[in-house]
Amino acid sequence: MAARAKVRVVDVKANATRLSEADKHFIRFMVPESYESVMDAYAARPERWTPMTGAGTGRSLFRNLAAYVRLLLRAVKSVVAPSVLTSDVVCADYEATTEDARRAYLNRFLPGAAVAYLPIGFGLTRWPKGVGMGRFLGGLLGAILRVRSGETGDLGCRYVHIAEYCLMVLAAAQQSRRREAYLFRMYQVHVPVLAGFLRFHGVTTHLVAATTPLTRGDVAIPGDSMKLAHPFQAFQFDDSEALGVERFEMWGPTEIIQMESAYQGRRSDGDPDTVAVYTQGYWLRLALGTATGPKAEALAAVEDELMCIVERYLGLHDHVRTLIFLHPMERRHYRERGVLGPWSLLGHPRAECIVEQGRSSNEEFDRARVGITTFSTVGHDRIYMGFPTLFYRGEVGLPSYKGDQPFAGLFHTEERSLLDALDTAMGWTAEQFMMHYVGGLLDSAGFIGSPRWLPVPWSVSEEGMQERGARS
Repeated sequence: MAARAKVRVVDVKANATRLSEADKHFIRFMVPESYESVMDAYAARPERWTPMTGAGTGRSLFRNLAAYVRLLLRAVKSVVAPSVLTSDVVCADYEATTEDARRAYLNRFLPGAAVAYLPIGFGLTRWPKGVGMGRFLGGLLGAILRVRSGETGDLGCRYVHIAEYCLMVLAAAQQSRRREAYLFRMYQVHVPVLAGFLRFHGVTTHLVAATTPLTRGDVAIPGDSMKLAHPFQAFQFDDSEALGVERFEMWGPTEIIQMESAYQGRRSDGDPDTVAVYTQGYWLRLALGTATGPKAEALAAVEDELMCIVERYLGLHDHVRTLIFLHPMERRHYRERGVLGPWSLLGHPRAECIVEQGRSSNEEFDRARVGITTFSTVGHDRIYMGFPTLFYRGEVGLPSYKGDQPFAGLFHTEERSLLDALDTAMGWTAEQFMMHYVGGLLDSAGFIGSPRWLPVPWSVSEEGMQERGARS
């Protein structure tokens, strides 16, 4: 019997992004022309931005200066022995393991384009043009010296880490034939600064969205365009609001290639007596320290609530079973430590926990009639591919939408409304579900990868909004 983590009981509200005076000085130094937009992005974010992987969290002057000296040495080397990087466009994503997937995704929408992939550890290999080395390094040192021990700004001691990544991406983009950069993971703390820095130096900057609902902080990030992953995202904001993004284009989920390959010629409504639950593993993120603070605790609490709700649903319907698809991080943890999440649902006789590493959850949507999750991108991928899915968001609240949209009914904050929606969905076909909730957005007759929205750009101008409305 696998061990289980201890259940937490928390009652917290999301904290806004915290910026110290030193953080604000650093941002103004990095993006003088985009300062207001970048500050809007941080101010509008309803929770703390996720830190960069690989960036330290200590705030001591020694740590900052040590990182600064390392950057200084790499900067000198980048001038004395620069490297040549040939590409059409660059892709900035901190995670090295997603390189193949990112290249395939960009090549789908940019056929034949040579992509330079730049994870965090790529390193500074050439000093970018138009950035005075002495002035930049001197200004960065000044920003570091402003950080006082005990300050609580979210940028913390990441100044050197962020600055080097900005320099690295800019140098690569300047060498690319199109001078274009595609930025993934907008929730990362460095992305607003990186986007503003690139645009300030003449690089066409594209933000690539995940399938989850956008936040006001996302659309405030300065960018030449944002590539939407899901049609409903286009109904969240309009040009009456402060947007940093100039125009929007409908692309599709970053997992679209994998999902189309899995479901072409394989269409079903799923097992009519099975509900799939998709976890995000916030209990584990908290335990490992990869997510901290009130927001992470609230997300973990909401997932705990969802597991209890599903367990009660099984008690009301003795013919229904559930499949629990664990987050990949939870699967790895179980394989290494033999520990599962803190939910009694895992021991229910009609619950099966999917822990093996085999097929991706994105390739097994048709094993259940309805999927349920809290905030997982997998839930939105299911909707995009035409599989019924509901979301429980508890006290974290509902995403923002413009006007009265039918797909708002997918999101629930109370147990009773979720159970009622689940009862109804279990009795519908996938097509009935899609037509009810998102029939105005997706072509439910064809489902797979065929949003009624064509991948045509629209801008935040009045003409662009009219074009968008004409296509919905």
